Amino acid sequence: MKLFKQYWWVFSIVILLAVLIGGFESESKRESFKQQEIHRIQKIMQQKKQSLINKAVNNSYYVNKKDSLFGEYYIINADGSHQIKKIDGFDTNNLSYDKKVNDTMVDAWYQKEEDKISEITKDAEKKFKSDQKAALETYNNLNTAEERVDMAQHNKTFKFSVLNGTKNKSNDWFFFGTNIVSVYYNKKTDTKLIDEMISKLLKKLDQDQELYDKIQFLEVSKVNQFQLEDIQYEGKVTLVITDVKKEWRKVINIDDATRFIDALEFFKNPINKK
Repeated sequence: MKLFKQYWWVFSIVILLAVLIGGFESESKRESFKQQEIHRIQKIMQQKKQSLINKAVNNSYYVNKKDSLFGEYYIINADGSHQIKKIDGFDTNNLSYDKKVNDTMVDAWYQKEEDKISEITKDAEKKFKSDQKAALETYNNLNTAEERVDMAQHNKTFKFSVLNGTKNKSNDWFFFGTNIVSVYYNKKTDTKLIDEMISKLLKKLDQDQELYDKIQFLEVSKVNQFQLEDIQYEGKVTLVITDVKKEWRKVINIDDATRFIDALEFFKNPINKK
């Protein structure tokens, strides 16, 4: 006892040091665990972001991928342009030292982002269809063949969302279609025929019959001369059907709208591409 009284302060220091060391070790372990959790959650978040974007792309024509790594995706507009959207991140500073709690927070974040993307997609679809309808109404209200053909060639919304449609197409159809259709015509002599061809196309689209993946009408005075030589343009309306995947092309002279539709229907079948 006498020894303790004499050296009590030494014992106190030893005990205090032991407590401090134990506390430091405990805090070090907690921080180490926290860093492990941050790393684990970051990997999970990357997978979750990819899952959100893939699900949105698969469920809607109006969404396309941009960069899954950064949680970015496109919203497609009726004129073919895109808006970039981004998934909100998850703040790892809010992580706890409990895995179950952290997983619950991640699940809540995922549900919130999924709901947000769903709302964005619904709004995008609503606007797309509204703009699409407005473009078609404008076209139908035009009085002359010249005005209608000019709109079919130059109006981005009419070209992208009306003539090219949206049904039964994946988001990459614009770049990897199997039936790319180009129609070359002379504005001075072919406008009436082109107007009739477009009219028949719109009827097919109204019946949910899509005969191509992409179509464009090209006025020959605006086309490169070498391009015209390549298709052997001879002054008549010229239809060119290209299958990108098969590396196949067919060039056909068109003299009436029925022949135009018949050609599209015939070559829509891959068996006829020889």
